[in-house]
Amino acid sequence: MRRFLAVTLVFSMVAVSGTASGGIVRHDRSLRDHKSIMQARSYDEPVGKIFIDGGRSTGSGTLIGDRFMLTAGHVTAGASSIRVRLKGSDYSAVRSVVHPGWRGNNLFDGVDLSIIELDRPVAGVAPAKLYRGRAESERNVAAVGFGLTGNGIIGTNFGTKTKKRWTQNVANVYNENLLVTDFDDPRTMAGNVFGSPSPRKYEGLTTFGDSGGGLFMKDGGRWTLAGVTSFIWNTSRGPWGNYGDSAGFTRVSSHLGWIDAGLRSHFIGSSYAPTSHVGGDFRLATLTVPEPSSAVIGFAMAAMSMLSRRWR
Repeated sequence: MRRFLAVTLVFSMVAVSGTASGGIVRHDRSLRDHKSIMQARSYDEPVGKIFIDGGRSTGSGTLIGDRFMLTAGHVTAGASSIRVRLKGSDYSAVRSVVHPGWRGNNLFDGVDLSIIELDRPVAGVAPAKLYRGRAESERNVAAVGFGLTGNGIIGTNFGTKTKKRWTQNVANVYNENLLVTDFDDPRTMAGNVFGSPSPRKYEGLTTFGDSGGGLFMKDGGRWTLAGVTSFIWNTSRGPWGNYGDSAGFTRVSSHLGWIDAGLRSHFIGSSYAPTSHVGGDFRLATLTVPEPSSAVIGFAMAAMSMLSRRWR
C-alpha cells in the first residue's frame, strides 16, 4: 500500500478529523460526459501530474512559464525529488520554492503555493495565463487535476485511479487570499454553503490527487488561472467529497508579485497578512488507504453547521 499525505484540521470549537483535495461529480452525470467536454476545451492542457520522491505520492500542477509549474506548497514541501509529466513527456525539477508564508498547516491563510523550475522548456504546451483582476466572486470556474473520482452521494471512491479530470463550479471569495467552492446537490438546496444553491450542469468537487491543480476562469474571453487547489472542507459531515462539502483554492491574484518574481528566478519574501479563522489547533496526520496509486493532498474538515447558516 502507498500513502496519501494528508493535513488534518482540528478545531477547538468542534473536534473533527478530515481529508482533502480528482474530480467528484454529480451522481446524475457520467465521467464520459466530463471527459468529452474537457477534450473540447484548451484550459486543461497546462495541467500536469507531479510525482514526488519517485512516485511515493502524486499531485497536480499548472505550467505558467516555459519551464515553471505552479502547484500547492504541501505538494512539494520536504520532497527530495520531483518529476512532472505533461502531455506524455517527463521533466525533472531543478528546484522548487515554497511560498515563505506556508507553514504546513495554515490552510486558511491562502498561502499554500510552490513554484517548480523544470530542467528544460516544455514542448507543445502553452502556459496558462494568470488571472490579474480581483473579480473572482460568483464567477463560473473549472477545476482540473489528476485525482481520484466518485460522486456526490458516495463521496470519494478510493478504488479509482488518479487521472486528469475537471469539474465546474462557482467561485466565492472567502478572504483576501482564499477562494472557495461548494458541491451543491441537484436534489435539494439544503446543503448549500456558499453562494447560489443551484449546481452547474457538470458541478463537482476536488479530491485526493487534485492538490496543486488549477482553478480556471474566463477573463475577456480567455481562460485564466485564478486558483490553486489546496484542500476540501467536510462541511457536510458525511463521506469525504459528497454533496455539501466545500473546497479551498489559493487565490492567484493575491500572490502575483511573488509568482512573477519566481518566473524571473528572483524569489521574494512574503508580503501576505495572516488571516484569522475560527481558532484552534492544527495538526499534521498521515492517512493510509488501500490504493495502488498515491496522491499528495492537503485537507481541512470542519463541522461548521453554525457558521454555514451565515453563508447561505
